[in-house]
Amino acid sequence: MDILNAVTGQGIPPDNTTPRVKLFRDLDPVEIDAFRAWAHDNYVPFEPISGVWHPVVQSECVCMNAEANLWNDSLLNSAMEALKAQAKNL
Repeated sequence: MDILNAVTGQGIPPDNTTPRVKLFRDLDPVEIDAFRAWAHDNYVPFEPISGVWHPVVQSECVCMNAEANLWNDSLLNSAMEALKAQAKNL
């Protein structure tokens, strides 16, 4: 197997016989809530999301980015509507 296949997993049969390394531990529901709270307390939307953070934290950061995008889009749409209304009154 060449190095690309070893890194990407391409060419490895999906028969679950290939040992996998588990990089992150499973969290109980209380820990999941705590990790999500950590993301809200420490992550600034649109900043880089570290690959060393637990997947629960990474996922919450992605959600925060999506929510910020929706808010920004809504704010932009409101501003555009206000400008259009002002232009009609000129």
